[in-house]
Amino acid sequence: MNKEKNLYIKFYWTALILLMVICNVYEPFSYSFSNYSIGNGRFDDFFNIYNYTKLFPGNGSYCITPWQLEIFSITFSQSLKNTIFISMVGLSILLFANVINFEKNYTSNLDYFWVFTYPLLFCFWRGNTELFAFSFLFYAIALEIKNKNSIASINFLMIACLIKPNYIVFLPLFINYNKDYIIKIMVLGVLYGSFALCLMAFYGDISTILIESKNCITNYKNDYIIGEGGLLFNNSYWGVYKIIDSINNIGHDNTLISHDFNFYNYIWQFIFILVYIYSVIKLPLVQRLLLIMLAFIVLNPISADYRLIVLIAPLYFMQKHNFFKFKVEIIILLLIILPKHFYLFKIYSSEYDVTINSLINPILISFLILRIIFSKKGNREDIY
Repeated sequence: MNKEKNLYIKFYWTALILLMVICNVYEPFSYSFSNYSIGNGRFDDFFNIYNYTKLFPGNGSYCITPWQLEIFSITFSQSLKNTIFISMVGLSILLFANVINFEKNYTSNLDYFWVFTYPLLFCFWRGNTELFAFSFLFYAIALEIKNKNSIASINFLMIACLIKPNYIVFLPLFINYNKDYIIKIMVLGVLYGSFALCLMAFYGDISTILIESKNCITNYKNDYIIGEGGLLFNNSYWGVYKIIDSINNIGHDNTLISHDFNFYNYIWQFIFILVYIYSVIKLPLVQRLLLIMLAFIVLNPISADYRLIVLIAPLYFMQKHNFFKFKVEIIILLLIILPKHFYLFKIYSSEYDVTINSLINPILISFLILRIIFSKKGNREDIY
C-alpha cells in the first residue's frame, strides 16, 4: 500500500513542478498566472489588508471581518508587520506538523508532501488568510478524529471561524446529538462571539465598523461577483456561467449579471442546504467533510484557488487511514488541487484572462460529489 501511495504523491509533485515550469517558460500563454502566483504578488493578500483598511469607509474591495478590519487598521511599522506575518506562518506550520506527527508509528517523510501541496503553497506565497484559518480547521479535524466529540476540536474550529467566518458551515459536522455537548458548544460560541465584539468595541464604534465592513463586502461583490475580477481564478459554477456569458458578449451588462446572480444566489443556497442535510444524516465524518467542502467550493460564487486548501484535510486523512477504500477519490482530489493554469485564453468582452482550470475543476468536483452521494455509505457515527 505504501508503495502505491508514494507513487501517487511522486506523480503529483512531478506534474506540479512541470506545470510550474511551463507556466514560467511559455509566458505568452501563462503570464497572468506566473506573475500572480510566483511573481510580483508575493504575500500581497496579507500586507494589502493594511492598505485596504486605510481606504475605509466604503472604498475598499476586500472580504474582511469587522474585527479584523479594526486590528489591521492599526498603524504598524513594516518590521512589525513582517514579524506578525512570519509568526502566523510559523504557527500554521507548527499545527500542520503536529497533525502529521499525531501517530508517529504511521508517519513517513512523504506525509508532509500530502499536506504541502499547491493550494497550501499558493496561500502561503500570496499571504492569504485562508492559510491561517485552514491550519486551525485542519488541527480541529485531527483532534476530532483522534478523540471524537472533543471540546478541544471545537475550540480550534472557533478560532478558524474568527479568521474566516464562512468556516462556521463546518461546525455542525462535528456535533453529535449529546445534549451536554451541544450546550458546551453554545457556551463556547457565545464566548468567542463576545471576544469578537470586544475587539471591535476596544478599537472603535461597533456600528461604524459594521457599516464599513458591509461597504467593503458590497464593493467586493460588485468587483468580483458581478464584475469580472473573479474570472481568472475561480472553481465555481458561477465562474463557468460568467465565462460563457462573457463569450456571448453580454458579460459587460452588470445589471443583467446582477439579476442573474440574485437568482443563482437562491439556487446555490438551496442546493447547499440539501447536500448539507444529506451529509449530516447519512455520511461518516471524513466523507461528510469532503462532500460539504466540495459543495462549499463549487457552489460559492467566488472560489479562487485559495479555497482548494480545505480539500487537503480529507485528502490527507483518507490516504493515511483508508487508502484503498478511497483510491478513486484520492486520484480525483489530486487532479483538482493540481494547478491547471498552463493555458490561458481571452474572452471577447473581458479585460481578464481565463484559465482552463476554471472549466475543468467544476467538472471534476461535480463528478466527485455524485460519486460520494451514490457510493456505499458507512454509519454516521464512523470516522470513515
